[in-house]
Formats: sequence, C-alpha cells, structure tokens
Amino acid sequence: MSVKVCKLVSGEDIIADVRIYDDYYGLTNPAQIVVQQTEDGKVGAAFAPFAPYAKDGKIRIFKHAIAGEMEIDIKLENEYNRIFGSGIMLASASDLK
Repeated sequence: MSVKVCKLVSGEDIIADVRIYDDYYGLTNPAQIVVQQTEDGKVGAAFAPFAPYAKDGKIRIFKHAIAGEMEIDIKLENEYNRIFGSGIMLASASDLK
C-alpha cells in the first residue's frame, strides 16, 4: 500500500493509503482534500472526513469511479501520515543535504 491521491469522476480529490485490486481501489483512512485560502492569502490544503462511518476506515472505490491517481508531494504525505498513519515523517532528498 502507498499514500496516493485519487481523483474521482465526481470531482473529489481523495487521499488515502491505497491498494489496487482487479475491480476496485481499496482505500484505508480516506480523506477529502479541500483547497482553502490561508490567513496570509496563499492557497493551502486541508483534510475533510470522507466516509467517516466506514468500518475500520476502509472503503472500496470501483475503478470506473476513478478518473485518475497520482503520487503526491512529500509534505502532503507527511501531513497525512501525521494525522492518520504511524506518524513517521519521510525526508525529501533536499532535506538530507
């Protein structure tokens, strides 16, 4: 499994720990990405609950409902892991210099 963003055909961007199966994507701890303006006028992202009633935080999204998927920036993945995952932060190559 890996943390990815899935763009649904309905327009939502969902971040989750994703496992791809034959007919569906298995999403663990999915959250919708909400774009918002920060206090200093910049654009930022926040996480909103997505299917918070799902048992064990796991849902299936069938492949025909996915418009695309993408790898994400390390900062976004770290924030997701801080909230939903093990809390382990990943260092980018530039941070290791």
